Amino acid sequence: MGFLIFIGVVGFFIYLANSDSGAANTPAEKAKSLSDINPFSVKLVKEKLELESGGSIDAISIKVKGLINSRDNLRENDRAILGSMLLSSSDADNKEFPVLCAIEDLQHKDSTVFSHASDHLSATYGLTGGWDEWVSVVSVPIAALIFSRSGSLRVKLHLTVAFELSRSSVEEIATLSYYNPHNGYLDSIEQRERGKELAVSLAVLVAGIDGVRDAAEAEIITGFVRKQIASIDDEDDQARTKKLMNDAVIRAHSLKSHADIRRRGFELADEAAGFDSDIKFQIMELLLNVAGADDVAAKHETDFLNDLAHHMGLDLDEYKNMRDKALPISIYESNSNDSGGQIEGMLGITAAMSVAEKKSQLGKEYRKWNALKNSSDPVKSKQAKDMVKAIGELRKNL
Repeated sequence: MGFLIFIGVVGFFIYLANSDSGAANTPAEKAKSLSDINPFSVKLVKEKLELESGGSIDAISIKVKGLINSRDNLRENDRAILGSMLLSSSDADNKEFPVLCAIEDLQHKDSTVFSHASDHLSATYGLTGGWDEWVSVVSVPIAALIFSRSGSLRVKLHLTVAFELSRSSVEEIATLSYYNPHNGYLDSIEQRERGKELAVSLAVLVAGIDGVRDAAEAEIITGFVRKQIASIDDEDDQARTKKLMNDAVIRAHSLKSHADIRRRGFELADEAAGFDSDIKFQIMELLLNVAGADDVAAKHETDFLNDLAHHMGLDLDEYKNMRDKALPISIYESNSNDSGGQIEGMLGITAAMSVAEKKSQLGKEYRKWNALKNSSDPVKSKQAKDMVKAIGELRKNL
């Protein structure tokens, strides 16, 4: 980049030297003539970046070419900086929002907003640059960028060339159409708000799936609602959130039949499927706490929870680890006619599996729980011993 800048500056001096000293052309006219021949342009492109270690990554690159004219052409020496920021907008919002960046060196001071400033460029009589071909100012891995929304976006570059001594500036804009497959930060904010409603609705449904809504379960749900409201500083937002959550509780309480509870639960879980993973697991944490509040994990509850986890698209291994911690086998209902089936479900055994597949799954679970039998945590050790015993019983019946 420095070499190309030097060419542009030298070209300006050659132009001055070859000009008739008596000509009426002013420095401003001469500078304009040069910059008209090779005008300054910017563009925003998506491209592959080759890695030194091999392979490549997707990146968005800011590129420039041409000669930059500050239009303050009387100062022989000056310096300039190219400053860049990115905005994104979607059809849904019809408004532009900053693009965030996870790379600290590409963040605005005191925020995570994407911001980049180039090294100083030498300027002579208001001219700098002089790139004959497109050159990259900065390339950012797309994985490090956080956009406002998911889906089809219009990404806009605001590039400002700021001249240090003359205090003049040149501004250019470039745009890029980009499809973001991930949730944007506005999506995540909205999901967290909606997630509170879904969590309390599903918690009430889980509490009622066994036909009895226990006082201990109700207290956990009430505590969750209080905590969410207490975390809000603004009184109007507090009142709005309180009403939303209370209304959600009332609607969920109105469902009485087993079939209606499951149907509505699956509708809400399907909605949550597109949420960020941490939000989904926060919802499930509340549901597991509710299911274990009365110290009895009924089969209707465990089946419902397993089905909700599937509808929400949770990572099943992570879900099972959470479930097994919150609902140890010791609180599974022992008087159920299908208690064996309930334990099979806990261990990942399904009716569609062959005998060989069931043995393989039980072997996997045995290795997991047998390694925990001697845990220093007495609760975890007891649970592991109970699980190893249950696995042994199921093996006998295969």
